[in-house]
Amino acid sequence: MAHKKRIFLTLSIILFAAFFMLTAVYLKRDQLAFKHCIKKFTDETLSTNALSLHYTLKDPSQYGIYKITPLPAYAPGEALDAASLYTEYLERLCKTDSATLTQADAFAYQILQDYLEETLALEQYPYYAEPLTPNSGVHTTLPILLAEYTFYDEDDISDYFEILSAVPSYLDGILIYETEKANAGLFMNNVSLKKVADACQTFSDTDNPENHMLATSFNERLNALASHSALSLKDIEKYTLQNLELLKNDILPAYKNFAASLTSMSSFCNNSYSGLCTYENGKEYYLSLLKRNTGSYRSISDIKEMLYADFEKNYTELVNLLSENPHLLNNDTTDSLNSAFPLNDAGDILAHLQSAIEEDFPHLKAAATVTVKPVSKGLESYCSPAFYLTVPMDAYEKNTIYINGKNALSGIDLYTTLAHEGFPGHLYQTIYFHLSGDNPDIYDASVTDYSKLLRNALYFGGYTEGYALYVENLSYDWAAMLFSDPVLSSSNEPDFASDAKLCCDVFKYERQMQIGLYCLLDIAIHYDGATYEEVAALLHQFGITDEEGKQEIYQYILEEPTTYLKYYLGYLEIIYLKNLAKTLWQDEYSDLRFHTFLLDAGPCNFKCLSEKLLEEE
Repeated sequence: MAHKKRIFLTLSIILFAAFFMLTAVYLKRDQLAFKHCIKKFTDETLSTNALSLHYTLKDPSQYGIYKITPLPAYAPGEALDAASLYTEYLERLCKTDSATLTQADAFAYQILQDYLEETLALEQYPYYAEPLTPNSGVHTTLPILLAEYTFYDEDDISDYFEILSAVPSYLDGILIYETEKANAGLFMNNVSLKKVADACQTFSDTDNPENHMLATSFNERLNALASHSALSLKDIEKYTLQNLELLKNDILPAYKNFAASLTSMSSFCNNSYSGLCTYENGKEYYLSLLKRNTGSYRSISDIKEMLYADFEKNYTELVNLLSENPHLLNNDTTDSLNSAFPLNDAGDILAHLQSAIEEDFPHLKAAATVTVKPVSKGLESYCSPAFYLTVPMDAYEKNTIYINGKNALSGIDLYTTLAHEGFPGHLYQTIYFHLSGDNPDIYDASVTDYSKLLRNALYFGGYTEGYALYVENLSYDWAAMLFSDPVLSSSNEPDFASDAKLCCDVFKYERQMQIGLYCLLDIAIHYDGATYEEVAALLHQFGITDEEGKQEIYQYILEEPTTYLKYYLGYLEIIYLKNLAKTLWQDEYSDLRFHTFLLDAGPCNFKCLSEKLLEEE
């Protein structure tokens, strides 16, 4: 009997070991399948556009990316078949059991699954997308990306020339897509068309190509490379001439022809000046676009309620503040405080911001420098007041923030803008995520590594811009404290410092109300069908009486659906997460802990962030 028991025990051990081995193989299979899926999707996403890739990776070969298309040229009817790629990857992803993955990989899995589903929802409406929005279309972003294309070595110059050579076919492809949009009855209105055509014409007009922005910026970058490389004078002369030839023979003629071709399509203009909801399936498209651009999964009624409640809160705070301090209604008070702002040098402001965030934001794992540069004169008409161009994952050390001299930012405006773009805004958040993980400086072809690369390649606007607006709002308090600094402030009278705090609050409430109002108008126009007359009447109630100003606001929201929501709804979602964290963590809550959670999680949608927060101990 004892012998039989030993045999039974031995068999049990063998069977258990076999089961354990099979389970391990099963788990390993799913992990490898997920790794392969995310790597292949990352490769395909990045390798189709060398220009975008250059801003994501300095050395793509480290990630096994070699065959790269300079610029993607749209082919006739391509929009109708775009969903097939995302369907393929979604099906491949769903074959993996996410329960078998590590916690970090399961998080990456959910982010990618949501992204693919959001993309497929948008692909149901192939001709609603507009690549030529007057303010942020490819015709204006392309020159900026070309002008700021960094030359790390001589090979980058060759790659850059390939991209320049591809610009004509790239623009031709956009014309094909716009023609298909026109045939579908979805072409832009004549005001937008004129702005786009005029911008392209202005870009291509030059008496001397040698003074064109793509010539002068190239020479600056070439000289910068020559200063720390073995480029000879002969090399410099050769490359300068080659760039000038491409500019004269390819780029400028392509833009000129592009402007002319667009102008010739004016008969297709849809001049109803109405929101997306007035088109067939337009309301459904708007909801899909809203989810993708903001990362919020709330219903439209919940979003409205959120915006209304926030607007009322800011309005009440502002009215109470001004009622108790009527002298702040005098512009002389706010103007004098702004002109007396203790810091007006961008470098000094960024240094102060870095010290201001030390207690409430996590430290970066490695040093990174930042240089503040003026926007090139040729770029001023195309650029925002200030901007930060993201650095590659593998070249995060040197960063640049550009200030547009055309806008003449100063005082509190400059301070809060640099908080948005620099510390602890876009620059800081980008570097922090680049450095996340155990070995940020060592190439590791792991699933986590590829998921980080993918999330850098994809754009999660609600998280990115919502976070930047969140820290910008925090910076009003830091700005006010400068007036109480005995070293920095030239006037240390208590009343002056007190007024500074109140004025900064006024500026903050006014800005939040303005963006919140524009968000509500975005929904009213594109989802509820509000007309210009209705919007103009509402703007008039809020003190915007200038007819041209009202038309500009309405036209911008028509052209840029969900853009304001990307910033402000993203910001409100972060505030929601912050309040949730306070409830969950109670006495263990701190701003440092919340900011660390938010930054460690990295760019993604707010559904994933909420679920991740609930899992936190």
